[in-house]
Amino acid sequence: MNLKTKTFVLTALLATQFLYLKAQNCESYFPMKLGATWEVKSYDAKDKLTGTNNSKITKSDGTTNNLSATVSFESFDNKNVSQGTGEYIIKCSNGVFSVDMKSMLNSKTMEVYKDMDITVTGDEMEMPSAPTVGQTLKDANLAIIVNGGMTMMNLTMKLYNRKVAAIETVTTPAGTFENCVKITYDATTNMMFKVETSGMDWYAKNIGMVKSESYDSKGKKISSSVLTSIKQ
Repeated sequence: MNLKTKTFVLTALLATQFLYLKAQNCESYFPMKLGATWEVKSYDAKDKLTGTNNSKITKSDGTTNNLSATVSFESFDNKNVSQGTGEYIIKCSNGVFSVDMKSMLNSKTMEVYKDMDITVTGDEMEMPSAPTVGQTLKDANLAIIVNGGMTMMNLTMKLYNRKVAAIETVTTPAGTFENCVKITYDATTNMMFKVETSGMDWYAKNIGMVKSESYDSKGKKISSSVLTSIKQ
């Protein structure tokens, strides 16, 4: 996988895995039930498997308007070889969901930079609990700075033109999900060179992301992800 492809994949991964929600209560577009497990598979432009991500809610507590859940995950490549594990916490306070983006970096990614100073900063993406078609959502930015003495790497990403494009029914290997919120966006990533992409994600209430597609600047599909199983 070359650097340009990796940049595409990183853009899609961060765009689809990170979620911040504003709601009347803590009903969400993300599973919160203790023990819930789900699997997402990713594919390249030719629909060949590139990786799998398995997640599980390992801790969940709180009240209707104040919840927190710990998500443990493990990523695998196309040969089912583990690429690392990680853990992040989803929080809800008075109807506001948030998750720390930098905590979603897996252990193998962090191991590469174990002798370096890494800083991750970014905005929180948001989505309303009762989205309406045509609604515009806020932009989001991410910056990763790695400093290893003589070696430095900067990666920045901006998601913009985020809109609620439609409410649709989506079918994946995990089942058929009605009233999925379709979010479209444009993305600009800078890491040695500038890459412009676009994408669309589908979210189901209390399930999370069920489908995602990414496209290059010419509108050609470069990657996709689908929910392949979920147990709650």
